[in-house]
Parts: sequence; structure tokens; C-alpha cells
Amino acid sequence: MLMPTLAKCFLVSVLALAAEPQGGGPEQYSGRWQLVAKSASGTVLTLGIVEISAPEGKLTATVVASSLPGFAVREVALADGQLVLTWASTGSPTVTVKGRRVGDRLEGTIGEKGDDGSWSATLTAAELPEPPPETADQKAFAAAMRAPRGEKTVALERFLEDFPDSPLRETARYQFAISIRDSKGREAALRKFLADFPESRFNDQASYKLLDLIPDPRARIAAQEKHLADFPNGIMSENVYRNLLDAYLRNNPPDEAKINALIEAYLNSVPAKEIPSGQYATNRRSDACNTVARRLAEKGVMLDKALELSRKAVASTSDRTDSRIKSTYLTTLGQVLYRKKDLDGAEQSLAMAIMASGGTSNTDASLYFGKIYEARNDDAGALNAYLQAASFSGSPDIKESLERLYVKHYGSLAGLHEKLDAILLARPKPFDPGRLERSRSDGGRVVLAELFSGAECPPCVAADLAFDGIIERYDRTAVAVLEYHLNIPGPDPMTNPDSERRADYYEVQGTPAAVIEGVEKRFEGGRATAAAQNFKALQDMIEPRLAGAPEVKFSSVSLKREAGKVTVSGMVEWTPDAARRPGKLRLRIALAEETVHYTGANGIHFHHMVVRKLLGPADGIPLSDQGNKAGFSESVSLSGLEAGLKEYLDNYEREYATLRGDFRFKEKPYGINPSLLRAVVFVQDDGTGQVLQTGYVD
Repeated sequence: MLMPTLAKCFLVSVLALAAEPQGGGPEQYSGRWQLVAKSASGTVLTLGIVEISAPEGKLTATVVASSLPGFAVREVALADGQLVLTWASTGSPTVTVKGRRVGDRLEGTIGEKGDDGSWSATLTAAELPEPPPETADQKAFAAAMRAPRGEKTVALERFLEDFPDSPLRETARYQFAISIRDSKGREAALRKFLADFPESRFNDQASYKLLDLIPDPRARIAAQEKHLADFPNGIMSENVYRNLLDAYLRNNPPDEAKINALIEAYLNSVPAKEIPSGQYATNRRSDACNTVARRLAEKGVMLDKALELSRKAVASTSDRTDSRIKSTYLTTLGQVLYRKKDLDGAEQSLAMAIMASGGTSNTDASLYFGKIYEARNDDAGALNAYLQAASFSGSPDIKESLERLYVKHYGSLAGLHEKLDAILLARPKPFDPGRLERSRSDGGRVVLAELFSGAECPPCVAADLAFDGIIERYDRTAVAVLEYHLNIPGPDPMTNPDSERRADYYEVQGTPAAVIEGVEKRFEGGRATAAAQNFKALQDMIEPRLAGAPEVKFSSVSLKREAGKVTVSGMVEWTPDAARRPGKLRLRIALAEETVHYTGANGIHFHHMVVRKLLGPADGIPLSDQGNKAGFSESVSLSGLEAGLKEYLDNYEREYATLRGDFRFKEKPYGINPSLLRAVVFVQDDGTGQVLQTGYVD
């Protein structure tokens, strides 16, 4: 498979392109582009021809032709100053391409670190012959792959029964195996797949996924070592090397000879050459050196080796190295020097890291500045640095360092949360969303904006901040917001069964994902600098909808908190046109907490309108057979709600630990502040996904 499935935040696969900035806007991307991909093994594939235009500054993309069955562009946009294309084809995962125009070309690498080949696009006037129409098995397979997560296994099993001789059978068998949620069932299906398809292009990935299902640490290490022997140049080998290194470092004392041999094998497996990427170039060997040095420094072992590798990474940088990569390498060098007790050298390296990033501090630099100041008995300086680090991330090391020194200085943790909030609130907003005052003559439509996010998802920062802008710009009588948290790409303690169920409803497979009125979807994110652009795109989706006449009307909607119970009730009416819609009308009631305080890996601390529970039946309250009006009243006990959230987190913690080794959430924010609960009610056509009207009550 040319583009292997990758751990994703945006979606399943990411083509990361860093290219020379251009001065123009969306119009610079207008034209007909021929897209070509080249795998790491040298296989070249012409993906197709895509026509991009920018009428009134808004990008659109149309597939002129493609040799791939079912090839379609799902989205085109600008995000974080880059062009973003999202496409899919039958039998392949969704792919998101990012890049800037360089002359008359788009060019870059495949994979987050350029590991999997190169990508380019050239302007062309040519057309490819139209591909043959999709066959019955291609259509059926595509439908099975679009099935919600809870239904995908059954859908793929049905496909395999209906099309036993399909050329897609191998792909379907692999997708069927990895879709099974039960670990024992998944293991059995993967092993049967490997036995039935011994030469499959998915064998490396299938074998890698089996590694995660081995609970015994020693057995997992032996299996990882065998995987490297079986797939020395496999697409997952770099991940296995890193996982093995972590496993070896957990031994006490560590076997340095064994670790040295693994490091040498790992580094030798990674090409040392620079890979051009627009105005920059990446060096995978340097990245690997930095990765190993960082892990050694974190464990405080083999520090001479860590210093050697870290200095190699720093020395490899040039004018063609992205400033963020330089900053990362210098930060790692600072960490290593701190571990070697060279405080002056560490401080100098960390200062250079901040200079390399344009004067912007970062989580690790702030943390290690704190450690340096504390080693010099400068508790005030250390406390300030730890507070800054904690405002960027909630990592256990930062949390432990800050709380320990804070208690030493103040005698208790009282006031710490408020100090952190004050630092975060004092930061300037990334953009000004303005304030929209509704026209009194409009139809009273309330638009529903839903966001699927993850606290461990770095690209979710731009989407989260964009939704903060939506909350600030619009009154709740104009736009209601709901935010669902998911365990993507890592465990998020604000996730719950209803947020996962809602993601299944929309076929959301990655974060961030925004859904407006149930039908318009946007999968873009990025760093904080991309928040304004994300907001503008959402604004353009929302505001034209405000003038529409709603087909549904809510009345007497109330949210009552009494006797430890929360009750949402009201009346809903719908028009004859709504009753004639193709799908069943369903009323859904979301109970959301206005603000949840939690800092994950992406640094977002204030999470707004976090969905805690969908009240009523799991698939909503059916309305279609109730004439044209209905009353509703749904309740939940606060203790039962908190117990359910805690039970989900406890179970997830145990299951994740079984697969990944010892794991604990650093916090479990399942406690509910009743005064911050809000209710969002909405009627949705399950045939089209269209939300017909929304109501909000606090």
C-alpha cells in the first residue's frame, strides 16, 4: 500500500508539506494540478488531476479525472497559511494534504516526518481518461468502510460474505480484523489474516498491531525483536525501535550494552540524507538522534551517549532547517546538559532554543528552566518557570515539580489553580471574533455547531480556539455550541460513551472535526496561529444559515436542578414539511458543562460546553409518529452521572493499561459543577443528518 495507515490527529493519514511561503491568497492555488506520489521504495503513482479555483476568495476543488476508483476531494481550505486538501478513494484511508505553492509546483513529503516518500503537483492542461465506473464490490466496500465504528465489523463481514472473490477481499479482511474492538477477537482475526495472506502488503502493519495485544512485557519485547527481524525495512520498524528502547530503559538497572546495540541498529535503519521540502529540508537521522537523546535524558542514563547524539542533531542543522526543529534539538541538548549537571550550558542551550523559535517559550524549556533555577536554590524563579510550563501542558513531570515546590513555598496547594488560571486568562486572545447582533427581522433560527476534539491532539488547538471565538461572537439564541471529547490520538479524560456514540453517528474518525447543522463538516486544525483562519471558515458556514426559517419550534424549555437531579423539559412543534422529510425526526438533548478545567498535551486548559451526557434514548427521541408536536422531559441524577463518567474512565484506564503497559490518567475530571450545566436541545433528520432547529437553556 503506497500510503500506510498512520497514527492520526487530523484523520487517518497525513501528507505533511513544508514549502516556500508565497505572498498571494487563495487565488495562488487556482489551476489544474496533476498529483503524483512516490513511495519510499520508489513506486510512483499518478493520483489524478484536480481543478482548484477560488471564486470570491473561497477555495473549491473538483476531480477532473483519476486512475483511482472512487477518488473524490472532500475538502479544500487554507489553514495555518497552507493549502489543505482532503480526499478519499475506495479501499484507502482518508488522506489530508498540506502545503504551499512553490513556483509552478506543490511539493513535499509523505508521512509526518517524510518517512514514506515524496509528493508533488504540477500545473497541467491535460486530462486523464475517465476511470471505469465503480463496480458493485467497490461500492459495497466503500459503504462498509463508511459504517459507524460500532457497525463497521458487521458491515465488513457482510461484504466478505457477499463478495468472496472480490479483489478487495485482502483489504477487507485486514480492515475487518482491526475493526474488532474486543482484544481477543482482534488478535484471532489478525493471526488468521496473516495465515491466510502470508504475502500481504498489510503484514507489517498487522504484525505491529498484534504487538499491542501482548499483555506480558517480556513477551511483548520478544515479539518486538522478532518483528524487527521479520520486517527489517518495514514501515512500522521505526515505531518498534522506539518502543523497544523505552522497554529496555524501564529495566533497573538498564543493560547498556543491549541499549547501545539497539540504538546503533535504529540509527543505521534511518537514512541520513536530507529530504528537500520546499524552502526547508528534514533529516530523519537527526530526528532519530534527537529522539534517542531525549529518551536517555528523561531516564537519566547513558548521558554521555545522549550528549553525543544531541550534539550531532544540533550540528546537523543549517539555514534550510525549520526553526521549530532547531528549537526542539536545542531544547533536548539543554535537557541533557541539565542531567549532566552543567547548569550554565543547559541554560544557554535553552535560551538559544527560545531564540530559534522567535522568542516564544515552550513547555520543555520552561520546565527545565525551573529545574535549573531550583538547583540554584532560586525557588521564586523556579516556581515562575514551573507555572509557565504548567500553563502549556499538564504533564506529570510538570505537575509534580510545580506542586512540590508550591507546597514548599506556600505550605499547601491553596490558590495554585487560581494562579494558573490568571496566567492563562492574561494571555492575549489569538484573534478578535467581534460580536454579531441578530437582526430582529430574521426567522429565529438557532444554528448548532458541534466540535470533536482531543486534549492530546496538537492540531485541535486551532479548532478549539476557533470555537471559543464562536462562543464569544454569537449569543446562544443564534448559535449553540457542543464539544465532544474523544480518545484521539491519546486518552482524554473528558471522553464518555455519548461523545463516542455521537462521533460514530457522524463517522468521525479523527480530531479535530467540526460539524455545522449536522451536514457541513470541516476537518481542519493547526497551531494557535491558525485559529483565526479556522474561525473565519466556520463563520462563513454559520452566518448564511442564521437567516433561514426554522421548520421546528421549541417552547417552555427549562433546565431544573433539584434534589440532586437535573431535568430538561419543554415542548417541540414541527411543520408539515419537516414531517415529510426522508428520515426519522429525532429530538436529542445534550447536557454540557460550560467550562471544564483540564490541561492535556496540547496545552488547552479551558474547555467549553463539554458534553457530559445525552439524555433520553441512546439514538434520540423519535418524533415522526407523534403528529406535529410533543412534550419532553428527561432527567439524570448528578451522582449517577458522575458515577457513570468515573466508571467509563476506570474501565478505559484498565483496558489501555492492558495494551500499553502501566497507565493512569493524571486527572479524572468527572466531577460536575451543577451551576455550570447547560442544556442544548435539537431536532435532527436522521435521513440527511440535517439539524432543523436548536434550543439552549441554562
